[in-house]
Amino acid sequence: MSKKKRNHIVPKVYLKAFCNEGSSTVNILLKDSKKVIKNVDIKDVAVEKNFYIQHRIDGTRLTKTEDELAVIENRLIKPTLTRFINYAAAPIMDGELDLPRKYKQDLVDTVVSQMFRGKNSRAFAETTSDDIYNELLQDLSQMRESERITQEQYDLVVENKKRLIKNGIIESSNATVLDQSLIKKVLMNRTIRLMRNSLDIPFVTSDEPVVFVNMKGESGIYKTALSEATTIVYYPISPNVLVSFFSRSLLGEKSDDSLITLSNQDRDFIMSMNKYQYKHAQECVISNSSYALDILARGA
Repeated sequence: MSKKKRNHIVPKVYLKAFCNEGSSTVNILLKDSKKVIKNVDIKDVAVEKNFYIQHRIDGTRLTKTEDELAVIENRLIKPTLTRFINYAAAPIMDGELDLPRKYKQDLVDTVVSQMFRGKNSRAFAETTSDDIYNELLQDLSQMRESERITQEQYDLVVENKKRLIKNGIIESSNATVLDQSLIKKVLMNRTIRLMRNSLDIPFVTSDEPVVFVNMKGESGIYKTALSEATTIVYYPISPNVLVSFFSRSLLGEKSDDSLITLSNQDRDFIMSMNKYQYKHAQECVISNSSYALDILARGA
């Protein structure tokens, strides 16, 4: 029997930003027991055994090792997170954030990579991509009826989706390449709010760090739809920096990418973000602040 491999469902290069000062350890809040454990090495956080073993529809097995994911982590995720953390740390005024398209694409790719990595996020991402795909088909149907596209062009889109599913073309999560590209397209059309936090309550993260919140009042992995304009995506990238994606229609005229510094008036917002991390976590919440975790444990 082959040796079981421990796979990180949240990259270590991401977790490093949440480490206790001068170490490779974090503090974690166990969701079920509400117990806070201090100084846990990140090599033991957010891991699953043989998580990237895949199965095609025909039953054959594929192996996606963390060695392969390391290429993505080192070439994309690590430099992207560093870049945006540095943006937030720079001594610049709040206001419009003039992001090169490549930098925004890198950030979107990083977020979507995490979406298709964890257990809950994986299920949500696949459901979301189906929602977006169905909306695409509706739009194409209207275009076909108005003769802006041909029946042949419409059929090509449908057959392409069927072919990807049939052939079992798989990313790290059984999601198709088309699934990821649809979600990336939606996020690229959204406005980025880079929020920096220097208050005594830091942002926490979890083993499911990408959070979706619907302004209609719904929240949760399975209750929101990225295809809805009222859904906001939040992704903490350090205790001091939160990335968010808003639909342009939700923001109105103030729809440029921007940098925002949070103040004491935003304490409730920060606490809400931390509660969302707790709510969406699969097993644990992660932080360099046991104080922030204790607050969550008492209020959960």
